[in-house]
Amino acid sequence: MRIVDNHNDVGIPYTPYAIMLDEFCGFNGFPLTQPRAWNVLNPTLGDREISLFLDTIFPKSMYLDFMPGVDVEQADRRLVSSPYGDSFDTLLSNAPQDIINSYPIIICLGDHEFLPDTVDKLISYVRSGGKLY
Repeated sequence: MRIVDNHNDVGIPYTPYAIMLDEFCGFNGFPLTQPRAWNVLNPTLGDREISLFLDTIFPKSMYLDFMPGVDVEQADRRLVSSPYGDSFDTLLSNAPQDIINSYPIIICLGDHEFLPDTVDKLISYVRSGGKLY
């Protein structure tokens, strides 16, 4: 308790990267071979892209090697340490402009529809100095 009392200024949290998923994304983190998101949507290569990226920044968090009928879902894949710390937030493509603008870098992952409103926000973001990947 003394440590907390003596060091009560925790600073300003800073998350430099935003991962942007499409607002209609049905990603579930399993391999393309199984199961479907919400047991309805067919998995896509965009889902695989998201899984590979998340498994890189949060190792062993995705079910890239999941074998149906053999493996069971493990809770320990939900909270994993990352070599990058808390450097990434996830946004949906319908996030407000002020939230989008608060990140120096946005990485679009997966399949995107890029509705006109989203395109306008991203153009504004890049014109104001943001980096979009």
